[in-house]
Formats: sequence, C-alpha cells, structure tokens
Amino acid sequence: ELKEALWRRSKTWAPCWQRLIAEREVTDTEILGDLFEDAVTLQLVVTPDPWDLLISRRARANPQGKEEECCKTRPPIVYFFDASSQEVRVRKPILRAAPEPGATARQRAAVEAAEAMMAEQSLQLVQRLFEDVEASSSWRAEDVLYFLREDLDGATTATSTLKAALHDQVIQTLDAPDPNGDFGKIVCVLKWLGAPLVPHLVAWLHLRRPLTPNLRRKVELMRRLSDSARVRLAAKSALADKGDITLARVEELSKLRVALLRDATAAAFDRALLKRRDQVTEKLQSWQSTAATAVVSYAVKRALKR
Repeated sequence: ELKEALWRRSKTWAPCWQRLIAEREVTDTEILGDLFEDAVTLQLVVTPDPWDLLISRRARANPQGKEEECCKTRPPIVYFFDASSQEVRVRKPILRAAPEPGATARQRAAVEAAEAMMAEQSLQLVQRLFEDVEASSSWRAEDVLYFLREDLDGATTATSTLKAALHDQVIQTLDAPDPNGDFGKIVCVLKWLGAPLVPHLVAWLHLRRPLTPNLRRKVELMRRLSDSARVRLAAKSALADKGDITLARVEELSKLRVALLRDATAAAFDRALLKRRDQVTEKLQSWQSTAATAVVSYAVKRALKR
C-alpha cells in the first residue's frame, strides 16, 4: 500500500522499481506496524529495470528445449522479402515464454512510469535495455523491438515519449546484418511507431545511398510495405541510386537539410534529427572536393548556405 501511495505521488516511481529499506529491505508482504513499535524512517531506493517494459522477459524455449506457451494477444504477422521470387511473404508467428503471475500489472506500472519520465530519462532506460540485449545470447534486438510493439500497442499514444525513445534503436537495427531474413519484424515496428519516425527513416535512406547488398532487401520491403508516401518515395530513389554525384542528388540533400530542421522543431527528440541534419551536411561537404564538374561543386556550396 505504501508503494502504491508513493507511485500515485510520483508516477516515475513504479511499485516494481521501489525498494523500502530500514535496517534491511522491507518485503511487500510485511506490515510496518508489526515490524516497528515506534515511528521509523524508511529509505526509498528506486531502481528502474528496463526489462519490466516487457510482459514476458523469458526466452522462447525452456532449458529442455521445448517450446513454451505463446505470449501474445493476437497472431503476429511477420513479413519477409523472398529474393528468389521477388515477392513479400508472411512468416509463421513468433513465440515466447508465457508471462509470470502479476507480470501484466508490473509491466503496466513500468510503462506508465517510463511515460512520466523526462525524455532523456526514458531514452536512457531504452538504451540500458538494448545494452543488455547486446550482451545476451538469448535475445536479438529485432526480437525485443517486435515484442515491445506487441506489449506496448494500446498502452501508448502516437506522441509517446517511450515510443520516441525507440527511434535511435530502430535506426541502428536498420544498419545491422540480417542473416536470418528477419527484417520483416522491423517493418512491423516501423508501422507501429508511425509518423514521428518518418523523418528519421527518410534521412537514413538518403544517407545510406548507394545501398549495400545487405540493405537492398530491407529497403525493398520498406518501399512495398511502408504506410508513409515519403518513405516509399525515398526508398524507391535509394534503390535506383548508382552512386553518382549529380545536380539532382545535391538538390535532394539540400531539401532534406531544410526538412530536417523543420521536423526537429516538432519532434520529441529534436537533437536526434539535428544530428541527422549534421550528417547530411557532412556528406555535402565531402562532395565539394569530389564533384565531377564545377557546376555540381557550385551547387553543393549553395546547398550548404541554405
């Protein structure tokens, strides 16, 4: 009851993150009146656990290797691009271990606490989660992103602080190798994150041109399945790019710099978009000395002044 009261006072203190300490930690089942005859001062320690953002944090198989009960509210649809047939296909549902008793209430409190945090704190919480994922042998970043989509869908709004904190992690996953052809999971995440992610995706598509073989399959899926016309157009242009520095390419990056500055003023993490704008600027600057003609070099100088 005390933890619940503290949570109502400050939504950033989720009950599952609270530790109440006198001479030792007081457990949730103990009654303070039975433990102490006189007034007592308790020390409150709040330790956020990023894994609490997931309803089920256990890997998909138990130690015996048998598949456990699936934790999901609806059959998930996972897309992948079949290179042999050049078609988008659907993969079988993803399974994971069933949640422990009380896991749903714990996760709900953790999500509310993360949403009540300042944007920078929420970002740090997400970064800690994916640092653990990177060090784990049981989880992959694309799986955790997909499960976050499953567990947070309906618990967050379009302008969610927590969803915005995932933008950088999504961009990092776009650059990662995909030996299992599981990028379709990320396509589902892109759809879930929606319009606030679009400026980040458009910038990434421009900055990664010309595409490596690893990225072409991913961009093809984005071209076919993205809900955003801006992303589909940027993906189509990226797939057609042969790496030439032309007047049209310079103009594209010039317009992108302007758009990123505009989008940054309305984005939850404006610093992330400004960082991408700086990357566009660096790319244009690198072209000043490598432009094939004086006309293109002059166009680059004009673009940098906008």
